[in-house]
Amino acid sequence: MVARAATGQYSRIRQRRSGLALARDILKPVFVHGFLIFSCLVMALPFIWMVLSSLKAQPEIFVFPPRLLPRAWLWQNYVDTVKAMPFGWFTYNSLKIAFLTVVGQSLSASLAAYAFARLRFPGREFCFMLWLGCMMIP
Repeated sequence: MVARAATGQYSRIRQRRSGLALARDILKPVFVHGFLIFSCLVMALPFIWMVLSSLKAQPEIFVFPPRLLPRAWLWQNYVDTVKAMPFGWFTYNSLKIAFLTVVGQSLSASLAAYAFARLRFPGREFCFMLWLGCMMIP
């Protein structure tokens, strides 16, 4: 904090904080960030396991105790998968459905937004919440 002294000079007023408050202010962010980092690692572990398992030989996947890293990195698994399935067609279908979904949602949402903004009718709030709920559920 800065206070103006009678001489016109600025002087700092130091507040003494208790050791407990200072420790709380320092340790709380450390524990919060530590918890968040741990949670992120727990959430990412299945994805990491999936990617690393895709690079293993088939007998190595079912070995006990399981190993995280493959002994031999088999990138050929991806080549075999792309050759075995028509991934171009799958990608086209996915992009087509995604595009049509975005266009349909945008059109219907803009019309509904206009109606909810301009028109007053009984049950409008309930209908609005129902509309939002339906949009949020995939």
